[in-house]
Amino acid sequence: IDSLVVSLLVMVITILGGLIGLGGWTSIAALLSQAIYCMYFWKTTGATPGKSLLHLKVVDLEYETVDLRTAFLRYLGYFVSSICLMLGYIWILIDGANQGWHDKIADTYVIDTSIKS
Repeated sequence: IDSLVVSLLVMVITILGGLIGLGGWTSIAALLSQAIYCMYFWKTTGATPGKSLLHLKVVDLEYETVDLRTAFLRYLGYFVSSICLMLGYIWILIDGANQGWHDKIADTYVIDTSIKS
């Protein structure tokens, strides 16, 4: 879901950027739109629409919704998780706390909200 929404947003930015002659700034605007999308939802609700559909939520070490700094660190951590053949994401499968590298960098967890305690 999130990839579809962000892809559509990036496509619109790319088309508009080409029409008004933004050149290389179009790529920067597209990257910023992705970052804002993720960080906004993580900060306000703890979950992007895609994570919400899967009953998942990003929380800090106290199981609270993350602040803007933490959301920013987690987003930057996505690049670290991706750079080595996606090993940072695969790490979730072998980590005892089920954290990817991006979660470890930002001190976050992804929790299942459908499980009642």
